[in-house]
Amino acid sequence: MAVLNGGVELGEHVCLIDYDGHHRGTATAEFLANQGKKVHIITPSLFVGANWAEPGPLPGTARLLQKGGDLHPGHRGDGSRGRGGAKTVKGFNVYSNIWDQWGPFDSLVLAMDRR
Repeated sequence: MAVLNGGVELGEHVCLIDYDGHHRGTATAEFLANQGKKVHIITPSLFVGANWAEPGPLPGTARLLQKGGDLHPGHRGDGSRGRGGAKTVKGFNVYSNIWDQWGPFDSLVLAMDRR
């Protein structure tokens, strides 16, 4: 909520870790992409926005991809590292049991438990 109401200032490269799976994560990512930010979404679900009422990928994810967003479904974000402004995020692929790492990011945003 703090991101949407302007309560925090974010850098240009943003990683959104989505444990919610509803519209909160995808809408926040699209909101940031509309501001010209490069957005990466990491989610443990099979696809981004998997907990919406309608089955299948959301139209917002296509718009996010068109705006340069990156989607990383099937990954559990397991922490970040970094000093100063740059951060990297490690993610465990819940299907292949392989670790991946992304970044650097200026900002990290969590979408979980209605936050």
